[in-house]
Amino acid sequence: MNGIKNRKWNISRWQIIGILTCWVLGCCIYLLFAGQFDQEQYCDAANYWNRGKDLWEKGYFDLSTVDIFRGYFFPVYLGICNRLCWWGDGTAVFALINPLLISLWFVLILPKLHDSSINTGKRYIACIATWVFFNFFFLGLTIYPLSDLFAIMVCSLSILAEYGIEKMSGEGVKPYLLSFLLGAAVYWAYNVRTIYMFAGIWLVLKFVIYLIRASKKTVIKLSLLGFSIFGFLLATIPQLFMNLAHGILSIKVQTKGLMLRQVFCGIQYQRYDTLVTDAEEHLARGVCFKDAAGNALLQQAGIIDEFTGWGEFIRFVFRHPLDVAGIYVRHLVNMLLPCYPAQYIENLGSNKIMYALLSFTCIFLFGAALSNKLVDIKVFKRYSTLLVPVFFILPGAVESRFFAALFIMIFGVLAYNVDWNEMRHCLIRDKWKYIVSYIILGALLVAIWGSMLASEYMTPVFFS
Repeated sequence: MNGIKNRKWNISRWQIIGILTCWVLGCCIYLLFAGQFDQEQYCDAANYWNRGKDLWEKGYFDLSTVDIFRGYFFPVYLGICNRLCWWGDGTAVFALINPLLISLWFVLILPKLHDSSINTGKRYIACIATWVFFNFFFLGLTIYPLSDLFAIMVCSLSILAEYGIEKMSGEGVKPYLLSFLLGAAVYWAYNVRTIYMFAGIWLVLKFVIYLIRASKKTVIKLSLLGFSIFGFLLATIPQLFMNLAHGILSIKVQTKGLMLRQVFCGIQYQRYDTLVTDAEEHLARGVCFKDAAGNALLQQAGIIDEFTGWGEFIRFVFRHPLDVAGIYVRHLVNMLLPCYPAQYIENLGSNKIMYALLSFTCIFLFGAALSNKLVDIKVFKRYSTLLVPVFFILPGAVESRFFAALFIMIFGVLAYNVDWNEMRHCLIRDKWKYIVSYIILGALLVAIWGSMLASEYMTPVFFS
């Protein structure tokens, strides 16, 4: 009995240490790097933050005070942060709560996607390494009120809820609570970022297929499905209220055709970033990296401002399948080599080759682990839900933050699922194959990436 108690204490101790470490580091990077995101040039971050503040503009909480272009869930979170602060503009509380929330997710939730937990010093180091690598490439998602990481965290709850139901016999109350959480989290993830609609569809299909195949009584299967539907519908009520306040009877987030505009811009541009310092060559905040082939195709087709509908877009793709495929491959290469970790650009000509080489090294090691079958396929089955939105956002005007889930998977697999003694043995055994592959593939990707960054909208690519 004492051994069990000690074992439980050890798990709790390492988790607490991990949470405190990540939280302190998160607060420190906020103090070091965060700008005043209530400024106009911070675009999405400022927009989300102001929505949270506007929820209290009448002196009490009122969802009808904000427009319905975005969902309610993330602004409500930011509004709570703002309300908890009795001095300043609320950013001080956000600077404490947001790193804490992210730390809890990195320590308690993310390891479960990898069938692991922070219960030893080795696992603690893996956890901190994952957190550090994520912030090295996606610092802005920690320090600014952006919805990308928040959507990933919420969606991962639905994944683990479905995973938990599969592992249980169906007896007791816990499977029903997980079913309720599954339904609610599916809607919340969509509400935070509408592209997660596809993740929700994928996860619901997996859940229904599991229920059909499961050796459970029909009444239990229907009850589990009913609880998930109930959770989903309950989560929609605030959005329904917001929409009704603007005369719309719907639970949808009203995006005003954003997805169709995204795929049009995805043909025009290879990537999109936001500038937060003045530069003569950039009169607008948006920094668009033009795709010459895509713009030529649009001009040839006589499409100037946008696609008139999904039918026109599909016809465009079928007329130019190889050209469009090439455009999307360039999107993918661009996103595999992120170079602006703060998400908001202060120096267009900053040194980016370090980020490119390090991200490629992580991807290469991940590929080596896969080729040597060092990773259990179950990990990818769970991550498939998080990767579905990455796939569907690829045709849009991509920003590096849209691919955060892919890098979280890569860092997590390398930290939690790879036996580095075996990996070392494989790399040494076939060292020349890996050395040649690394040089050739790295040179090819960096060359494509560099040519894209050197478009007419850019100043020097690698060094200021």
